[in-house]
Amino acid sequence: MRFFFVLALVTGLAAPAVAGDRSSEPRSCEVPTLTSPVCFAQRNWSEAEASAALGPRSVMGVAESDVLNIIARRNIGPVTLCCTIDAPLARIGDSDLWVLSVKVLKLDRAIIDLQFSSTDDTLSAFYASPRLRPARVNRLLGNVVAETIRSSPLGEDRHLSIYLPPSHDPSAREPVVYLADGFLVELYAPAIEAAIISGRIRPVIVVGIWPGSRDPGMRAREYLIGRSDPRFREHRNFVLSEVMPLVESKYGASTQRDDRMIAGISDSAAWALATGLHEPDRFGTIASISLGWPPAADGVGSDGRPRLYLGAGVLEPDFYRVTAQTARRAQGSDSPVMFEEFASGHVAAAWQTMLIDALAWTFPRRP
Repeated sequence: MRFFFVLALVTGLAAPAVAGDRSSEPRSCEVPTLTSPVCFAQRNWSEAEASAALGPRSVMGVAESDVLNIIARRNIGPVTLCCTIDAPLARIGDSDLWVLSVKVLKLDRAIIDLQFSSTDDTLSAFYASPRLRPARVNRLLGNVVAETIRSSPLGEDRHLSIYLPPSHDPSAREPVVYLADGFLVELYAPAIEAAIISGRIRPVIVVGIWPGSRDPGMRAREYLIGRSDPRFREHRNFVLSEVMPLVESKYGASTQRDDRMIAGISDSAAWALATGLHEPDRFGTIASISLGWPPAADGVGSDGRPRLYLGAGVLEPDFYRVTAQTARRAQGSDSPVMFEEFASGHVAAAWQTMLIDALAWTFPRRP
């Protein structure tokens, strides 16, 4: 059976400081495994068949059983897919159609970006199922507001992007998410709001905490425990002593442990995990997505830690390995852990799905 899915525009996150593989190159193998999650597949496409499948689009993913076919229309070659799956496409005769067929581990859970390592800057994603693609509102009914804090622990100005849900009422003490890499708030706010409107999650405040901009290496020192312990502690103190009191007093964010989530992605997944484990009385849930820094998981198996959501893709090998290891260690705790695996790389489209799933797990709509 063949399935066609619409491609969605996605936006990437800056490359993390953590060293590690964020893509997979197909190999010659019969069955995909964790060590070889993408295998070349034999599939002969005629020009007429590929053209009919592609239609007016410039790139398309077509799933047939356990095979993903990627079809693109390009006048000039070579055409090479990146950046989750790195592989060249083959030209069909002398046409402008190019194809690649691969078997992908967990293809039924695929969220794969379809970009090309050329001057073409098209950003699209293949979703193996409509349920993996969160709905997004076209226009926010809520609001994203900006705040700037002159931080004493950090000795500089830091910025916040704060999403307030529709009909926000500070006296309601709504649940709150403290999300690192605060620029992600505007990117994901339409999906968060759609989940609120549909009733999948409760109205929630999302506090995006921006990293510093003057020194690119500072993000790693602030997010990766053990990289620079003094700066990590200063950043943690900034969040605990300046960000949280501001959001609670000005916007009515809940002060209850079970109504607080701390979340991050890639480098900031390590920050969220280490900070949440260090402050179990402040945060009820940690969401750590595409974790790539093992020292952040120290104490993850201890009783009484916050609830833990972990998510990663088998096509980001090093990040998947660390996240999966952390999930196994977390099973030793008496607190819940949820681990979601996708056929995805180190990309924003997959992170959006994981973040919405983490919110739905933590703040489901009350009956």
